[in-house]
Amino acid sequence: EHLIVIPISILNFLLSIIANWISLMLLSTLISSWIKIDSLWIALLSAIILAIFNLLVRPILIVLTLPLNILTLGLFTFVVNALILYTVSYIVPGFNIPNFFPVAIFLAIIMSIINGLLMFILRAI
Repeated sequence: EHLIVIPISILNFLLSIIANWISLMLLSTLISSWIKIDSLWIALLSAIILAIFNLLVRPILIVLTLPLNILTLGLFTFVVNALILYTVSYIVPGFNIPNFFPVAIFLAIIMSIINGLLMFILRAI
């Protein structure tokens, strides 16, 4: 029998897309006044772009904001996450977050929690 082997980094990237997709859809359903997503496909596109930004841009921003992260004991990471989330909402038509503070920051915190739980579940499957 043939076994398909997927490198762990690609698998983690795909799992992060799935977790982002589920998180975005969940949040747009539960908090529809704060986050609007026009369709499942817009949510998927947003999740893919979010995963790419988290892979390529987030590490650079974390390094650049390291002094602030140290001063805030890591809490500034939520601001970085919010900035990325807000940027993706600006780029993708049909995905709207009305403002950066407090909405994007609150959503980034909630998404971090949901994504953490989803990644734990998805890795166990």
